[in-house]
Formats: sequence, C-alpha cells, structure tokens
Amino acid sequence: MPKKKAYITGICGFAGSYLAGELLQNGYSVRGSALPGESERNLSDLPQKVTIDRFDITDAVACKKYITKARPEFLFHLAAVSSVGQSFKLGEMTF
Repeated sequence: MPKKKAYITGICGFAGSYLAGELLQNGYSVRGSALPGESERNLSDLPQKVTIDRFDITDAVACKKYITKARPEFLFHLAAVSSVGQSFKLGEMTF
C-alpha cells in the first residue's frame, strides 16, 4: 500500500516540524515549504527525511508549481508571521 502524502507549509517552524514528526511516525510521506535560507534546526530530530521546497508562499505561481509536483492527499497550512507585532504592521502580508 503506498504511503499517504502530506504537504506542510511552514514545515521548519515549531508547529510544522512537530506535525511532520507525527505524520512520519504514522507512515506518511512528508514534504513541505520553507522560505529560502530558513533554518531546518526544528527538523533535526526527525528519524526520517522530509523534502523541503524553498519558496515564498505569497508567490502564487511557485505555490501551484510545488503543490502540483507534490500531489498531496493532505495539505496543512502552518506558514505564518510568528511575531504578533509584525503581524499588525504587515496585516495584508500576514493575511
């Protein structure tokens, strides 16, 4: 039986990396997005490798490209502006 495929935006963040670990433990193939240059330190404890696509999720063309390539059965959108102060200053981008 083929593995179920999951895609996580914000995979390198706290919540994204935790979810990736849970999905891997439950037999999923995991792929996700991260900004270019974003640290992978939150993923360092995972027993299996995940595939990371490096792009800005505000780029609709890039989103379509990578999601089409991945063809996930499940999509978890966890990418976010993590600073509350910045979210107020950058409201449109945060949305």
